[in-house]
Amino acid sequence: MLVPKAISITPLLVVIVAVEYVCWSIVVVVVVDGVVDGWLVVVFCCVVLVASVLVEGEAKNQRMMDSSLSVNDKDWHKVWTGKTTCHRVVNFIWTSPRNILGKLINVKIIGATGLALQGQVVNEELR
Repeated sequence: MLVPKAISITPLLVVIVAVEYVCWSIVVVVVVDGVVDGWLVVVFCCVVLVASVLVEGEAKNQRMMDSSLSVNDKDWHKVWTGKTTCHRVVNFIWTSPRNILGKLINVKIIGATGLALQGQVVNEELR
């Protein structure tokens, strides 16, 4: 069985590019360790999609919730739904007791189903 080992490197180059495209903020992170035979050695690459979501209300389906939460925590941890500026449905968990109905928040897209995107709130600061 192969066991992954943690490596510590000092990267040669770190490139972070942020682009606004229609209703998405796209962030690309590339970490380059060196050059071998004229080719860049990429040790890490990540693409993150962030969308501005107008919150419409609590989601009908609360299945994104963690079943290990206590009953008191479930009062604050609710699945909310909203739409991006491109009218795509996004479901996300809001972990604060503050009311966010009608607010515009930033959500990182972490998954998708046939009907909606799944997201994670980037920060809990409301605009």
